[in-house]
Amino acid sequence: MPVLSVGKTEIPYTIRHSDYAKSKRIIITPSLVEVIVPTLEDDKNIADFIQRKRRWVYDKQEEMQEKLALYETSSYESLCSGAKIPFRGRNLTLRIYRWNELNEKIEFRNGFHIYLPKHLERDVAEMQTGVLLSSWLKNRLREDVRNLALSYCPRLELNYKYVEVCNLPKMWGCCSKLGHIKINWHLIAAPKSVLEYVVLHELCHRKQRNHSPAFWSLIASIMPEYQQRKKWLDTANPYFRL
Repeated sequence: MPVLSVGKTEIPYTIRHSDYAKSKRIIITPSLVEVIVPTLEDDKNIADFIQRKRRWVYDKQEEMQEKLALYETSSYESLCSGAKIPFRGRNLTLRIYRWNELNEKIEFRNGFHIYLPKHLERDVAEMQTGVLLSSWLKNRLREDVRNLALSYCPRLELNYKYVEVCNLPKMWGCCSKLGHIKINWHLIAAPKSVLEYVVLHELCHRKQRNHSPAFWSLIASIMPEYQQRKKWLDTANPYFRL
């Protein structure tokens, strides 16, 4: 397998010739770099293209590894003011303030603003920051999923029982035959359009308990561009499934 060198980092990659490819492109996931080229593309052109893109490939893979690390942890630890928190497809800034009040508070104003009592020791303050932020994010995700389910259920002529936000190993979400929706809480980092696709996907399983052509046709009848949203999930973590 060929290797792309960026400084001291070596990135293995594969080359796939395709009769359908009209130009050269690179697909990147946390575990794979694949260069897709037209069948008759010259080897030298391919090599030059890969070299020109090596810094872009490195940056993209680093970015995905950071996302993957967030997906693999179930809580925020050692948070400090200025940290970047992924929320609905954006990285928003966390600000921590100490005030004279005895209570704690979190506000969302184009970023996260957490107020903690001055008397709290540093370790306790860090822990409380993680607790407050995790709770706020999970509640917001639960509310989003409920609203989306209420929107789609009438169109599918069904209902749902309740929404549970939890840490699902290797799954983005699931829905029981009775309408119990479980959502991976790390989807709080996904754009709203991606979460919308996940909710619709799970509700459609109430109608089709498989991934048959009929299932995908049902999704496409409501969300014609679903594949664009699905691609975000496949890129963020190809090992998770729906």
